[in-house]
Amino acid sequence: VIAALTAVAFFVTSTSIDNKVRNDAEAQLRRAYHGVGKVTELEAVDVGNKAERLAAEREFVTALKSESQSERSNQSRLGFTKFTSNEKEGDRKPDIIALVDAQGNIVAMNEVSSVVPKQWKKQGDAPGDTIIPALNVVLGNRVIISDMWDYQDRMMKIGVAPVIDPDAPVPASDPDGVVIIGAIVVAYAQTAQDAQHDKLLLGTEIAYYDGNRVFGTSFTKGGSLEEDT
Repeated sequence: VIAALTAVAFFVTSTSIDNKVRNDAEAQLRRAYHGVGKVTELEAVDVGNKAERLAAEREFVTALKSESQSERSNQSRLGFTKFTSNEKEGDRKPDIIALVDAQGNIVAMNEVSSVVPKQWKKQGDAPGDTIIPALNVVLGNRVIISDMWDYQDRMMKIGVAPVIDPDAPVPASDPDGVVIIGAIVVAYAQTAQDAQHDKLLLGTEIAYYDGNRVFGTSFTKGGSLEEDT
């Protein structure tokens, strides 16, 4: 009798605990599901704002309008330095900050001494012929875009903003009344460290993936910060 009662008590207790754990896990997952949208939206706004602030620097207008390659490099470097020096202490530095011209050719990149102008170009020389979909849109429209970009086996969170020439005569055919002479591209690689940060915010394990390719996860090895792949 004692053995039977013990078995019944164990079964009831185990079932109760199992249901509670399952319900808690499902509630936690639902909270994370709703939270991840807000986190993603805030991060997209942040990277878009960075691109917009950069694109407003006068040095980039001067660089794009200059015929001298050395002047282009000097003015671009001044613009990049002004932006990075104004960033808050502790903010993560972008993995890519680049200035491109109206055709999508790279004019300059932050902390890169020499660039390959057509590195992001496809065949042809039209503004919409780059490998970055967001850049193709921005070069043809006065918009600021935040997007995800699969580049060189890395998932990049990017912001793209147009560089506008405030002194150029406005063509009658332009409904926005502006002349786009280039664009700024800001990009952050989505890494295991980012996933670990998002895990703390959301309370669940995180993975960045595209199709069947995983770019970074929050799983770690034995209490260390090393990613468990």
